[in-house]
Amino acid sequence: MILEGGIAGERIFLREMHETDISEKFISWLSDSEINRFLEVRHNPPDLESQKAYVMECKISSTKAYLGIFLQNETLIGSVTLNSYETKVEIGLMIGEKSLQGKGIGTEVVKTISHWAREQGFMEITAGYLQENERSARLFKSLGFQIIGVIQKSDTIGQEDSVVRTSLFLKA
Repeated sequence: MILEGGIAGERIFLREMHETDISEKFISWLSDSEINRFLEVRHNPPDLESQKAYVMECKISSTKAYLGIFLQNETLIGSVTLNSYETKVEIGLMIGEKSLQGKGIGTEVVKTISHWAREQGFMEITAGYLQENERSARLFKSLGFQIIGVIQKSDTIGQEDSVVRTSLFLKA
């Protein structure tokens, strides 16, 4: 899924990640147990080459986008993964820059993506988060997402944590 030009928020700018955006600092975020404890990569943090390969995979995908979260001064502070389906888009995000966590950046990212998704004709945004992730729970609830289900760890082979599925229906 290609996003021409990127998406601007008030304090942030989202654009497709490039291989050159993947630095040792970015990899250190994905490897940091404080940052990745609620991310899928916590089990197998990527290295430079595998993360660059993921960037390239997303660039050629018709249904997946991997966006960098940049401050207006072009400093990379995190990433967003989007998976599109017929009428909905699923979002996953990471704020890697610890000094900016809890400062409303995640809220701005989700609002910015919601506005973009509505303009693109999507009818719904979904997100999943680990049940223990209180920040994500507050974020999605504050933006009007509704819990549509909880996948209990006992329901999934190899699942260590329960996953909360949320959804926001976009108004026309």
